[in-house]
Amino acid sequence: MHPSNRVVTLAATLLLTTSACTYYKYIEVKPEQLPRLNGGTTMVLGQVGNMTHVGVTVGRIESPDGRVHEIRGGFNLLVSDRNHPTRFEHPVQSDVSETVLRVSGGNRGETLFQLAAIEYAKVEVRDGMKSTLATLGISVIIALLGTVTVMTATDSW
Repeated sequence: MHPSNRVVTLAATLLLTTSACTYYKYIEVKPEQLPRLNGGTTMVLGQVGNMTHVGVTVGRIESPDGRVHEIRGGFNLLVSDRNHPTRFEHPVQSDVSETVLRVSGGNRGETLFQLAAIEYAKVEVRDGMKSTLATLGISVIIALLGTVTVMTATDSW
C-alpha cells in the first residue's frame, strides 16, 4: 500500500474512533426537583460563515447531599424504586403532585412512582472532560502510528 493511502486510512480511522469517544456520568438528584429540568434541550440558533451558534438550556437541580448541579441541554434519566431501575431517554418530562412523580421520555410513556418508594433518581449527562481526554489520547496514538507507518514505508528511519 502506498504511504499516502495509509495516511488516508489512518485519518478515516481517527475520525471514526474519535466520534465514538463520548463518556457519560450520572448525577443523583432529588426526585421532587426533576420538573425543573423539563424542556432541557440543545438547538442550533443559526450559522454565520463557518460558525454555528447553539443555544443550550440550563437547569439547576439539587442532589440529596445538598450540592447544586447545572444540567445543560438534553439528558437521560434513571429512576429506581424497590430495586427496579427504569430508564427514560431524552426528551424527559416530569411532574410532581403530592406524593407521586410522573415521568415520560422518548423511549416510554408516562410512568408513575410513589415519591416515598424511590431509591434514587439519576440524571445521565455527557462528561465533557473524559470525552475530550479520550479523543485527545486516541488522536495522539493514531498520529504516532501514522508517522511510524509513513517513515517505515519510505525507509526514513
